[in-house]
Amino acid sequence: ISCYGKRAYVDKILSTNDATWNDVTGVHMSFLQGLLTGGPIGLSFDLTAITAEVFEQLRDFIARFKAKRAFWSEAVCHILTDTPSMLVVEFRNEDFSHIELVVFAKKAMQSNLCVYPILDTKQTYRLHPDTVRSGADMDKNGIDFPIHENYTAQFLSLEKQK
Repeated sequence: ISCYGKRAYVDKILSTNDATWNDVTGVHMSFLQGLLTGGPIGLSFDLTAITAEVFEQLRDFIARFKAKRAFWSEAVCHILTDTPSMLVVEFRNEDFSHIELVVFAKKAMQSNLCVYPILDTKQTYRLHPDTVRSGADMDKNGIDFPIHENYTAQFLSLEKQK
């Protein structure tokens, strides 16, 4: 991944689809953050060449990642979907009490994706401050993710309710 902050390429994030940079694609910041999720964070570009806004977004992402370091060091990763248009990755701990979903829209043709995470169907999970769903419901009906643009990623944390 390479970031450019020069005026001709304001805040563009370029990603290569091959090892030789012959197939380059522009991606959104969320896509970059999705690629950095779950593993060692490594960036390959000149940090002084990006805008202050992009720098702050990366700094905030890294701070959030570090805040959950204990989770990330033990998380198991499952690829739920991997097609030319979509990639869905689930990270979870051993007892299914914390699940992180990353939904990548690559070259999506649809406006919505229904994701069926691997979870404990006997538990209840908080998805948002105001949204609680049972594991059984999500196992049966999935979680809808609207797709607005290609080369973006969406994130969802599921926390088991005590």
